[in-house]
Amino acid sequence: MTVTIENAKKVPVNFFARLFYKSEKIEQIYISLNPGEKIENHKNPFDVTFFIIEGEGNLFIDNKKISLKKLSSVFIDSSKDRALINTGTKNLKLLVTKILKT
Repeated sequence: MTVTIENAKKVPVNFFARLFYKSEKIEQIYISLNPGEKIENHKNPFDVTFFIIEGEGNLFIDNKKISLKKLSSVFIDSSKDRALINTGTKNLKLLVTKILKT
């Protein structure tokens, strides 16, 4: 079955997020943040990559700011705190890949 935004399982968070794929090793989540919307500072027990599909924003890794642009990618080590904010005028759309096991 092909997974689409319409049929993907909703992720229980307070922003738009849909689960596209999950296995023992990885999990892929589509996120769309409205202008000004943010994901608060947090840490995860796994590495992740963010691939920016559309929009722009600021990613903070251990309080260091990284500007995100369309069609860019960033890796975040599990030991790092991270936060994200949409600084643009359009939705910030990204694909998050959680690396659960190596």
